[in-house]
Amino acid sequence: TALSLDDWRRQNVNALMALCYRTAHQYGVRFGAAPIGDPDRSYADQYSDAALWLVQGGYVDYLMPQLYWGQNYTKNGSTAQSLCQLAARWAALPRAEDVTLAVGLGAYRIGEGDGGANEDSQSQWCTGSALARQVESLHSLGAGGWALYRYDSLFRSARPELADAERAALAALTTA
Repeated sequence: TALSLDDWRRQNVNALMALCYRTAHQYGVRFGAAPIGDPDRSYADQYSDAALWLVQGGYVDYLMPQLYWGQNYTKNGSTAQSLCQLAARWAALPRAEDVTLAVGLGAYRIGEGDGGANEDSQSQWCTGSALARQVESLHSLGAGGWALYRYDSLFRSARPELADAERAALAALTTA
């Protein structure tokens, strides 16, 4: 059966992921990927079958979708691209026991906002605890970890007082 062009591309991306996974494991290195935050766009626009990689071994040790928006990010009246909505969609995907679902969070948005059309898109990033609240939400969804993009935003922010508060709030989570 002939594959559609999109399926052929997806098959090639899957083959590349499997090759990278095998090569990394030859050297004792864990291998993962960070697809764009929207699982549908990841599949359709980047030809990344991340759902397959989560449920079937041999592709990734961890998957870390880039969820760089606020908890209630709103665009054109919709919260479909909010961290809460997207994280819940990723967490609902079946996954193999040995594949970790972690989430990339947008630390670079501290004090800047996420460009959403609602007032909350700015204010939620000016609390000094936006990232800690996001981590708590992710934990309740069963995410296996998180990472920050960009980590240095916690140290070189245009709003150092907010970055200091964010670091303290994140540190409090790890000691609680």
